[in-house]
Amino acid sequence: MVAEADSVDAAEAALAARGFDVIFLDVSMPGGTGFELLARRRVDAHVVFVTAYEAHAIRAFEVDALDYLLKPVEPERLAATMTRLRARTGAAPDRICLPVRGGTRVFAVSDVLLVQAERDYTELLLRDGSRVLAKQPLARWEARLGPAFVRVHRGALVAAAEIVRIERDRLFLRGQPEPVAISRRRRRGVTLL
Repeated sequence: MVAEADSVDAAEAALAARGFDVIFLDVSMPGGTGFELLARRRVDAHVVFVTAYEAHAIRAFEVDALDYLLKPVEPERLAATMTRLRARTGAAPDRICLPVRGGTRVFAVSDVLLVQAERDYTELLLRDGSRVLAKQPLARWEARLGPAFVRVHRGALVAAAEIVRIERDRLFLRGQPEPVAISRRRRRGVTLL
């Protein structure tokens, strides 16, 4: 479940209505502070503070916050926090959160069809045809996404379940008109599901 709240009262209402595994919480919020929210409502979730205020880090860890991120959040720092969250929960991610201009883009792992290396970045092709740029190397995506994704050449991973046809040096993904290149060496390890 994913939700967003713009005040302490709205956050408390969301927490009362649903269970969450992780809460990203600001220190300063309309109607109070993140600390006041935690004092008012028992939270059975991992808490990560995301704030512009360095001064509250010690207090955050005193209330058992998993991490304390300073704004503007660097993508590498957020990725490290997500790795810690996965280690704590023991679960593979089913959602991906990426910083984008003006906010954060959240989408399901099952919506990712293709991850391609683009210089210092990677570009994700989503099921709806949109593309998202991420400042993470392809190797990190390969480790994060696991065996549901296969490397088809040095610079690309594809969702194995979405491969519908393989022709010589290219493959086709469900619903996508443009083929993806596949190396001869990698082709031997790719089969249709």
